Amino acid sequence: MSQPKIKICGITNLEDAEHSLKAGASFLGFNFYQKSKRYLEPEKAKKIIAALPSDKKYFGVFVNHSRQEVTEIAAISGISGLQFHGDEPDSMLEDWPGLEVIKALRIKTFPVISELKTLLEKADYLLFDSFSDKEYGGTGKTIASDILEGLVGRDADGDILKKLFIAGGVTSSNIKSISNLSPFAIDLASGVESDNPRKKSLEKIKALFRNLE
Repeated sequence: MSQPKIKICGITNLEDAEHSLKAGASFLGFNFYQKSKRYLEPEKAKKIIAALPSDKKYFGVFVNHSRQEVTEIAAISGISGLQFHGDEPDSMLEDWPGLEVIKALRIKTFPVISELKTLLEKADYLLFDSFSDKEYGGTGKTIASDILEGLVGRDADGDILKKLFIAGGVTSSNIKSISNLSPFAIDLASGVESDNPRKKSLEKIKALFRNLE
């Protein structure tokens, strides 16, 4: 069984980006939602990405931005993918040539499998995050384990898990149990942060990958 890929989100500086990739991350996320405590200006993201390996993937996190705003930010920053984490219409997922698309879902109850498959006709990947009525992700809250385990049982052909990022309260302590569900990737932000949400903890990043083995 192959290990899930790791995406570390909420990157705000080059040092954290380099440490994350060196440890084993396949994807990095840059948050362009201005109300987020991990918000990063597109120009700063551009400088960071320009200094990083070109064979990795860099996603921009968007929350209810307009198509024009997303287009402009993507062009400035040089990201290779878009992560829609708000209440965008499904039409927003389409027509992004050259950019991969993740649609994030804040999971409160068990999702309808057919609806997930319909979304995957428009987006390249789905992301399950814990539900919050106050924040769009990055809360550190964990998705109920029965929801994740239920997905494994209902996704008999594995079509969804093959395209699924799991987020929400992931840490070095529970990374192994989540990886055992065999999602495509696991996404972390607060789980590898220091006391400052704009700074990652190198020790936590190392522990994460160590426990994933």
